[in-house]
Amino acid sequence: MNVYYPDPPPRRRSGSAVSGVLMTMLVVGTVLGLVVATHPGYEAGTIRALVADVVSGDAWRTEDPWSEQVPVSGAPLEANGSGDYTFAMTQPGSDEPVGYDPCTVVEVVVNPEGAPDGYAEMVDVAVQRTAEATGLDLRLVGETDDRDFLERQAGDPVLIGWADEEEVPALAGETVGIGGSSALERAGVRHYVTGTVVLDVDVPRAGRSGVVAQTVLVHEFAHLVGLGHVDSPTELMHPSPVTTAYGPGDLAGLAALGSVPCR
Repeated sequence: MNVYYPDPPPRRRSGSAVSGVLMTMLVVGTVLGLVVATHPGYEAGTIRALVADVVSGDAWRTEDPWSEQVPVSGAPLEANGSGDYTFAMTQPGSDEPVGYDPCTVVEVVVNPEGAPDGYAEMVDVAVQRTAEATGLDLRLVGETDDRDFLERQAGDPVLIGWADEEEVPALAGETVGIGGSSALERAGVRHYVTGTVVLDVDVPRAGRSGVVAQTVLVHEFAHLVGLGHVDSPTELMHPSPVTTAYGPGDLAGLAALGSVPCR
C-alpha cells in the first residue's frame, strides 16, 4: 500500500467555486484494478461552540431550522447569496469534487447502541436535509448491530452510530462527531462508495438531543457527502459555527457535490 498526500489546496473562492481541500493523509491502495481512497473528512467535525453553549446554559434561543419536514425534490436546493465552502477530496489533478454517484441510491443504516432518546427522528431529519441540499437519493434502510465504523468496504451501506474515544480514537478531546466516506477510483475518476458518521456518547446529556444535537448530525452528514471545514463562522461547516442552519456556502457546496457526473 502506498501513502500519498493530497495536492496543495487551491486558492479560496466564493459562490460556486472550490475553496480548498483538507490537508490530511490520503491512503491509496490497489484492489481489483481500482484505487481505494480514504476520505480526509474522517479528520472530524466538532461544532464545539454549540455543545459548550448548551451545556453551560448559554445557548441562544432559536427556531429549530431542521424540524420542518419538506419532501425531497430530487434536485439540490439553491443557495441564497454567496459564501465559502471546501471539498474534503477533489479529483486527481483537478479542483472538481469527489462525491457520491448521483445516479445510484446511497443506503444508510443506524446502530442504535448508545444513542439518545429521539435518535431515529434525528437521523431521519439529517438524511432528508442532506438529500434536499444535494439532490442525492439517500435512503434510510434500517438498523444494524454493525460497529465497523472506520473499515467500511465498497458495497457496505453508510453507517451511523454513537461511540466513545476508546472505540473510535478520533472522538478524543473536544471532538463531538466525525463524518467521512471512502472513494473508489477508476480510470482516473473517484466516487464515494460508503462512509460513516459517529457521534460521541460522552457528550453531556444536555448536548445529546434537541437543536444542537441535530445540527451536529447534519454537519457530520455534510462531511459524509464531501464538504470540508471553512473559516467563516456563519457557515454550518465552520468547526465552531454561530449558526444552526445551512449558510449560502454550505448550500452551494452541497449542490455541487450532488451534481458530479454519474459513474
